[in-house]
Amino acid sequence: RGVRVDEWLLWLLASYRVGLERATGFFRQLYRTHDADGNNVLDYGEFRSMVLEGVDPSVPEQEIERMYEEGLDQTNKGDCFSEEVFVDFALRRNFPIRLS
Repeated sequence: RGVRVDEWLLWLLASYRVGLERATGFFRQLYRTHDADGNNVLDYGEFRSMVLEGVDPSVPEQEIERMYEEGLDQTNKGDCFSEEVFVDFALRRNFPIRLS
């Protein structure tokens, strides 16, 4: 017996939603952990620390600077990264996640 396409698509969509929720939660927690001063935005130092400690310690400094500038272009917070922008940014760039 074959699998009905509509059932398979519903399963696929449900799996995608679960993965997206987990990834979103991971990135929100990562962001909040590295918001050292608790002001709900990341300055460059906080962002750099987050990338090196929570994403990939081998990311070159120039790449971190480029990512930060790219994120600033998407936020209205001046020289700081907002949480929503970071989560969207991390998902679009396929940042690795560590789920336990």
